[in-house]
Amino acid sequence: MNCQVSTLLTWCAREGIFIDDRLHVVAAPSGISVCSKQGDISPDETVVTVPRTSALSLRNCTFRDHVPDGAYEDWDYNHLKLAFALYSEILLDRQSRWYGYLQALPESAPDLPLFWNLGTTEYLEEDGKSASRWLQGTEADRLRGRKETEASPIEVIRQFYRKVVAPFSIHSRSLPSAGSLSPKKTTFDGFIRAYALVCSRAFVTDLYYGLCMIPIADAFNHHVQNHVQLAVEEAVCPQCGAFDACLHDSDVPDALSDQTSDAEDPTFDMVATTYIPPGTEVFNTYGETLTNAQLLLSYGFILKQNDNDHLSWDPAEPDLLGPDAEGVLDLYRSALEKLPAGSLAPLLQSELVEQNTNLPPFSITGEGTLNGSLWLLLVVQILMAEHRTAAFGEPTAESIVARLPATIATQLYMEASDEDRAHMRMKETELDEAAIKLPRLVRALCRRRRERYFGAGTKAAHEVVAAFDNVPETWTRTRTAMTLLIGERALLDTCECLWVDLAASFDATASGWTVP
Repeated sequence: MNCQVSTLLTWCAREGIFIDDRLHVVAAPSGISVCSKQGDISPDETVVTVPRTSALSLRNCTFRDHVPDGAYEDWDYNHLKLAFALYSEILLDRQSRWYGYLQALPESAPDLPLFWNLGTTEYLEEDGKSASRWLQGTEADRLRGRKETEASPIEVIRQFYRKVVAPFSIHSRSLPSAGSLSPKKTTFDGFIRAYALVCSRAFVTDLYYGLCMIPIADAFNHHVQNHVQLAVEEAVCPQCGAFDACLHDSDVPDALSDQTSDAEDPTFDMVATTYIPPGTEVFNTYGETLTNAQLLLSYGFILKQNDNDHLSWDPAEPDLLGPDAEGVLDLYRSALEKLPAGSLAPLLQSELVEQNTNLPPFSITGEGTLNGSLWLLLVVQILMAEHRTAAFGEPTAESIVARLPATIATQLYMEASDEDRAHMRMKETELDEAAIKLPRLVRALCRRRRERYFGAGTKAAHEVVAAFDNVPETWTRTRTAMTLLIGERALLDTCECLWVDLAASFDATASGWTVP
């Protein structure tokens, strides 16, 4: 057995952490993982049980009384604080209660894009800069987007390190109650590693312990088709952690104030969600709907095939509607409020529009189709432009809602085969111009999105693939960023082709419209 794994398991036994005998913890170059041995595991079986006090949190770390309170530069302070707690335990080395757990953590920090420009060698620095360029305009770039006037995340982390971590680590050497820190030198790189480990491995638990590092639970790798998931008793007292009646409950009688509860303290459990066969790696999921962009930003990796991938826009993004967008979003919201329930239900028959409520409001799905909200927004934009061109004034939400049945009917008519169109028997005068113009807007939307990419999206998809083939295998960051970009370009190209093909297959000459 690997020495690190042996030390970890010895520590787990001492801490009262239960690991089912049908599982075994194994070492790998990228860290430890969990596999099943002989014996089937059925759904709903608890395979790992971790006492809450064995998890590393702000509540029980060695220097818990010295963790600063409050917000810090409007940053995700919980992650910074837990990184501080984790790093202080790492510096304590063998003096830390969690040493058996800490020594099994990956030596290399997860390679998050946040740190790609902090190369410690020339080739890492060049790889990071190249990767950051290829991420430009991607979904990952959009998700981490911020105003130019705001401090960069890495600068916030630097400030926290300089003002909180480094001074405290020096001062703490003289704390008699905590013992002295190990002779390990405090470094920014060391704190970065702790922060990256927190970002990629911590769990949000209950109201008392909050964000935690949970030993063994964090050893399960991610897969969308997961075998286990974390089970937590969330409804605990936020002041003392009790999950039954306690002194902090306003409705507890005074007579109970001196009584001690006989209930067992809740644990953090890993529970099987499906049948687990023998001899396979056992996976957790970090989120069933996570896209590759989200996985890359939070955990430093992407999947070869991720059915959750999509492209989305925030309402404020200028490339959502282009330059002539004034008033469109307000009219869209007003129309949405007045839209009777089920009005968009006929779009369920469409092969180009998907009613996926799990996606952000304005999205292109993984199949290259529009979600219903984006379709409606583009229709509203067309109708507003029509009114302005005809000098009819601004359309009302009521007029938009009244127009939609004809727009939807025309959309379905355009998608139908020639044979089906003959049976539908729509007259030319019944065809709605908004649906006929929609492919042009979809194409413009895809073009604007491509212009956000590195080099303004001037490279064709096959040119990006060719460039990828010339990237050295050792430049893993650049190859990851380019893989993400290639996937997004494929979604955009699929979406555009679907709508261009729709326009090409539909005889719109009678409406005076030409195929874009």
